[in-house]
Amino acid sequence: MRPSPKMFVAGFFAFALATSAADRTSFTLSDGSVVRFQGATFGTNHLLPHRTGVWSLVPAPLARLLGQTNQPQLTTRSPSAVLWWSHEGTIGRREAFVCSLLGANGFETDLTPRLVRSSTGAVVYAATGALPVSQKRLRGRVGQRTSTNLVALGEFSLPNPLFGMSRPLISDPIGSTKRDGDFEARLVAASTGVPMSTIGSVGSARVKFPGTEIAFAIKSRGIPAYDWNAWSTSVTNAAGLFESAIVVPRSDIQVRRAPALWPTEVYSVWVTFAQSLNSKFDPEDQWVVQGIAVPAPGDFAEANASTERHGVNVRVRGIVRGAVTPRPRFTSGPPTPAGNEFLDVDCEPATDVHLTVISVVDQNGFSVANKRSGRLQSFGLTLRLRPESRTLTATFAIHRTHTLEWIIKPQFPPKAGQFETPRDRVRLAAAMPEFLLPLLPPNP
Repeated sequence: MRPSPKMFVAGFFAFALATSAADRTSFTLSDGSVVRFQGATFGTNHLLPHRTGVWSLVPAPLARLLGQTNQPQLTTRSPSAVLWWSHEGTIGRREAFVCSLLGANGFETDLTPRLVRSSTGAVVYAATGALPVSQKRLRGRVGQRTSTNLVALGEFSLPNPLFGMSRPLISDPIGSTKRDGDFEARLVAASTGVPMSTIGSVGSARVKFPGTEIAFAIKSRGIPAYDWNAWSTSVTNAAGLFESAIVVPRSDIQVRRAPALWPTEVYSVWVTFAQSLNSKFDPEDQWVVQGIAVPAPGDFAEANASTERHGVNVRVRGIVRGAVTPRPRFTSGPPTPAGNEFLDVDCEPATDVHLTVISVVDQNGFSVANKRSGRLQSFGLTLRLRPESRTLTATFAIHRTHTLEWIIKPQFPPKAGQFETPRDRVRLAAAMPEFLLPLLPPNP
């Protein structure tokens, strides 16, 4: 069972982080509009540090108590730092600016600004991202998007709310192996600064940004297993706080994440591995349900077939066709609309067991449903019944997953010269130690 991230911040509301008067806070875009840094908050329930309208006259504790319902606000899953920005003046294009953080070694990672709506009409953005825990003060950079490039506008700084919260973590070496029964995974690589494609980051083009890639080699029962995927990943930093991430599982057991994790930092990474849709499942994990009756349109035919695998119960309740009154219980997924047809599957929830639909065919062998796989939970499987379909045979696999933890310290960079656009070359140069700069390709 994956542990919950340790929380170091009490209370529900975020607190504001002070900036010094010498810090730059405003940046002018080419259309004359101004992007202004309004401050930062740390916690889970965030409010714009500088209140607008009549709320600016209300003491902060009372404003929080009353909810400040017309003020820009954001809720984060775990305690996080949020950088607040306002976009003022005649705005030619929204979301025209980007901001990033720079580490003490020059490494740069993007923050993700989100438009936060407010009834005051102000255009306000909240930016979040991974923070370097070991850095006392955060240094940031602001740029303006154009159709083909990114124009640097300047830098800003603020105190780091995570400084001093670091836990003593010792990273696992590359090549370390973790086991769960007869399943084992070996850490092959943990690299940051890896170029990853992102659509629409600069104009409408696909460009490459620095990201983090973690690769594994898998064995099951001592034999290399190529039919397993990294199903889900949870990353916490050295302060024990969850790092929001875009994680893309791939068939070659690589976990890819953007923006990049910091190369000077240590992270706890929990990875859940699961067999893929096309795996050759063990016979003891498979369950075949035959003779499932197909009801008339607008009716429900009960099958009531059940089994137990890995300590959990799974039941095929039957087939629903169209609007049925009363409708069978669906614990997840959409209700059954008229004209739709579902196989109703009832499962006990389990975090370490997946259910895969291998096939659903009618009495003539025609496939009437798509494959699917996921954590064990009740669901309705959409059917494509043929007029001649009378009975169905459903084949399932109910199989265990394996969740393992590594303490990683991503290495930077694995290669150089992989970024393709002038904007990317500028960013790579800013993020790269001097001894690697000669490896950059020449500008066109």
